[in-house]
Amino acid sequence: MDGGCRVTRSTQTAQTKARQEWATPQRIFNRLHAAWNFTIDGMANARNAKLPRYVNSKQDFFKQRFSGERVFVNPPFAITAKVVRRTVEMVNDAKGPEMVALWLPANPFGAWWVDVFETATELITFDRRIAHDPPPGIKASSPGGGVMVARFDWGCGGPPDLQMWRRDE
Repeated sequence: MDGGCRVTRSTQTAQTKARQEWATPQRIFNRLHAAWNFTIDGMANARNAKLPRYVNSKQDFFKQRFSGERVFVNPPFAITAKVVRRTVEMVNDAKGPEMVALWLPANPFGAWWVDVFETATELITFDRRIAHDPPPGIKASSPGGGVMVARFDWGCGGPPDLQMWRRDE
């Protein structure tokens, strides 16, 4: 018995894809951008890009070097560990980006957390849960729990400076 719930593969795929497209809240992105002057959104699509220049899935974040760029990345949280590993590789490459800021789940128990703590130059946490901007057509509440922003500068390493931002500032 299916319990009255029937989800087809195409529906499941569309729902999963939509969950991966939640955007950084514009007011918080604006504050980060004012402080760090991003030059490119490292992982976006036309619906959720925060900057005029962005890397889409066909261009593949994992194949980019971002030489001299100031990169903002809000990855699908399901691939956080892979994105953190690639970011650490890039900021240790002399031909890599000048700076990368990652929008990450606030989960110090993730396997990737040690890499963030040992490599990031700054961590920003928030005083409460941040509601993400939904993809077009989605009326559900924002996914997940808390978030943090980890900043990685070329040639620098942790432990990071820590900041707490008030959500309403």
